[in-house]
Amino acid sequence: MVASDDKEWENPATGRLPIIDLFYIFKTVGGQPWRRASKRHMDRHSNSWPTADFLEAIEHPVFNDALSALLIVIDRGGEIVYTNRAFRKCCGFSDAELRGKHFSILFPERQRQAVSNSFDQMGADGPASDFVIPLCSSSGESLYIHWSTATLTTTDGAFEYLVGSGIDTTEHRRTLLSFEKSHRRFQDLVETIGDWVWETDAGHRFTYCSPQIEAILGYRPEEIIGKTPFDLMPADEVARLTREFGRKPAATGVDRMVSIKCHKDGRSIIMESSGVPFFSDRGELLGYRGVSRDITERQNILQALQRSEERLRLSQRFANIGSWEWDIATGSVYWSEQVWPLFGLPVNSFEPSYARFLDHVHADDRGTVVCALKESLARGNPFDVEFRIAWPDGSIHWLRGTGNVDRDAGGEPVRMLGVVSNIDQHKSLEREIARQADRQRNLLVREVHHRIKNNLQGIVGLLRNNMLDMSGTARVMLKKTITQINSIALIHGIHGQRDGRELLLCELLPAIVEGHATVDRELAQIDFSQHVDNPLQLLDREAVPIALILNELITNAVKHADRRDGRDRVNVSLHIQDGVGEIRIYCPGGRLPEGFDFHSGSGHGTGLSLIRALLPAEGISVRYQQTEAGVSTVVRLTAPLVRAYHSSGQERRPSAPAPAEKTPC
Repeated sequence: MVASDDKEWENPATGRLPIIDLFYIFKTVGGQPWRRASKRHMDRHSNSWPTADFLEAIEHPVFNDALSALLIVIDRGGEIVYTNRAFRKCCGFSDAELRGKHFSILFPERQRQAVSNSFDQMGADGPASDFVIPLCSSSGESLYIHWSTATLTTTDGAFEYLVGSGIDTTEHRRTLLSFEKSHRRFQDLVETIGDWVWETDAGHRFTYCSPQIEAILGYRPEEIIGKTPFDLMPADEVARLTREFGRKPAATGVDRMVSIKCHKDGRSIIMESSGVPFFSDRGELLGYRGVSRDITERQNILQALQRSEERLRLSQRFANIGSWEWDIATGSVYWSEQVWPLFGLPVNSFEPSYARFLDHVHADDRGTVVCALKESLARGNPFDVEFRIAWPDGSIHWLRGTGNVDRDAGGEPVRMLGVVSNIDQHKSLEREIARQADRQRNLLVREVHHRIKNNLQGIVGLLRNNMLDMSGTARVMLKKTITQINSIALIHGIHGQRDGRELLLCELLPAIVEGHATVDRELAQIDFSQHVDNPLQLLDREAVPIALILNELITNAVKHADRRDGRDRVNVSLHIQDGVGEIRIYCPGGRLPEGFDFHSGSGHGTGLSLIRALLPAEGISVRYQQTEAGVSTVVRLTAPLVRAYHSSGQERRPSAPAPAEKTPC
């Protein structure tokens, strides 16, 4: 090639020599490429010079052996009349395999006709320059050659030879394809992450913005390029950050810096940003690279839960995101460095794989994760699943994995790309919301029970007033009705005081006994005791029938007790042991009717008939025993009517057990 008008020609062996320059050299110096010539001298010559001189000149060792450019000469019939060593070495053919053969043997069979047509066209219209066309080597490999061509004509202008010089760009093309694949992988990863990825120059002007900026701030990437982060902030925020960065050394990065930015529509967006500086080989600051995420919703939740604000802020600070890639064909898995801490593991502590990943997923969630992966691979849906993992220290943590599937031209999945993040705080928030909903529901239920109790007690008061004007059987029946209504009111009263748990037997029985004293003073002559090793809960739907049964039994005992000497009192006791509740009601001086049989209904009054009608199908038995001193009634309660009471501690980690609730009874 020529450096300037007054410079020596460069040795052709050192690089590409355009074919037109070869003609000038040959015509000016008679085929000797080492002599001095000027472009002005070349311009006075044409291509119509003796072809024999040209063919003889290119056989010179400089062109044939030393020149790195590929040279080929083809006659007008398409036969190859000359190739230099560089050409033969590139294609893998010998001179004998090429000379005299039609040039189409250098191309795949399917392209030969099209190439022949192009050759004929160049013969008619003239040569072409700067084009790339693939050749086929002797081994079948495709070679990508950058060509320049020229034609040699006879003195009367007829086309005689086509001369081509080229450079092998195959390796360069491979490098470009490799770079394109690497860039595509980076682009896929950037577009999978929900955060905004950015780069600035040393003056903090954006030079790159990922597409996520439009979803976060409403701007297209090209609208952000050239702006600075401060251009996107309100004035007071700019002043705050200017003061903060004024205290830091130059060229330092930021780590989870929270700032306020303005959306394109004017809204304020709270963002969390992390970035690092990057430098030239000489240590000069070139700019910063980092990510920013929208944490507006998270910040609003933190403000709503003021008591948990500090805890949530610190937890979010360590909620890192890791990226992963799974090559489905080879089975290889790539984890970024941030994935390992999310699993509680040292970085690169083992070779990641699909099987090793599943080993760390909680056994109860493993099936969910596998099903989500299969669904994503089969239907192309985005992969999105929440699951638990067990850290080596035994603690349980929640992660969320998201990703997309890449498919080949045939639609088969070839790889998955995605991210994983810690959602412990999100799960804690869900539990807090559920607890608040439970508390509100319990308050509403308690209020309803309280109002029912008040209404029933109002009815009891009215009935008591009416009872003052009554006597005989009517008075007795009304008194019995009052005790029954009062028992139901007591149950609703207890429901109105408890906090979401079921009714306890050791709460119900003393309340019924105490309620009798409010109906008639003589009913206050009842002794009550209880021996409880662990409280029993009553099945909620059976609480009212059980209360009415116990009320009726105690009423009968009081009614039929013989206390004329004043020494014996009705006795009610509760014994709970090993999940069984036993209620004993003793009626001093009482006598069972002749022929009495509770189970068959023989010898019953209306009270005992009511008891038999109210008895649940299972979990209760009633037994009567006549003694000299009186009648003992034993009520035995078992599962499923009752079950052991356990305090409802909140969910907790093994390392921080919640304190047990105080036993109510």
